[in-house]
Amino acid sequence: MPELLQQPENIVYLVGKIVNIYKHSQSTTVTLRIPMRGPRGKFQVAFPEAYCMHGDNTGIDSFFIDDNVRITGHLVNTPKRRTNGAQYYSQAIIVDKIEENKPILESEFNIPGMNSEKTQPVSLVYLHGEIEQVTQTAPGVLSIRMNARNNGHDNHVVLTAFNQAYLLLAPGHVVSVTGRVETKRKVQETGAKRYYQNFIVQKIVDETEHPEKAQSILAAAPSNNTAPAKPKKKKKIAIVNNVDAPVETANEASSAPTPKKTKKPASAAEQVSKKMIANTKPVSATASTESGLSALFS
Repeated sequence: MPELLQQPENIVYLVGKIVNIYKHSQSTTVTLRIPMRGPRGKFQVAFPEAYCMHGDNTGIDSFFIDDNVRITGHLVNTPKRRTNGAQYYSQAIIVDKIEENKPILESEFNIPGMNSEKTQPVSLVYLHGEIEQVTQTAPGVLSIRMNARNNGHDNHVVLTAFNQAYLLLAPGHVVSVTGRVETKRKVQETGAKRYYQNFIVQKIVDETEHPEKAQSILAAAPSNNTAPAKPKKKKKIAIVNNVDAPVETANEASSAPTPKKTKKPASAAEQVSKKMIANTKPVSATASTESGLSALFS
């Protein structure tokens, strides 16, 4: 296995307003409201849910609903069992620290009382580790499983990607991944509402021993903001006398040969008139004027 870089390997960073706090026996669940822009600029709101374990000093007890906070945590995937005994894996965000989202001048430069701009809502996931499996679950949808360790503990997390170029990633590749948390609400047949939380890939950088493969993956990977190709326009059809005929373009019209005009044969009367005109002698302008004057005064 390639040696991992000495850097954080599993980070979830959330900034938003608390909309729900629910206490369990061993943890407290906190839900944030995070408005953001989707991959193509579409406005959407995520409601990520994170767990504050009671044994950890996260600071959740100091906060209430509507507080604007910043959460630093990590992603875990733990095995659980259903009521029928079947085992499944539950993926969740574990809070390491929660703090007030103070004005930037105060939090970053220790200048209080200025009521400056606060950090804008953020949904950020960073993972570093080894690829374990890449599968296509639906047309255009990939499921990527990787081991993103946290404090030496394995975390076999599952991510969702929409870039087919990531099918080139093979088990054993060491990668760095950035993404975000998305949530979706579905109404079941019983009328109950169920919320789904997914971790969406935005970018993957391959750090294996074969950089040429990484370059080919990155070169083939289009941006998430790239709009799908527009369908080609169909050729316009003009209706002439209820018959569909394709409209000629300017190039087609100029390249088409010009038809020659054919003369209509002259009638018998026209032929006689032409012969009479041909046999008539020309008359000078003076002669015609004199004959006209003599006719007037005679």
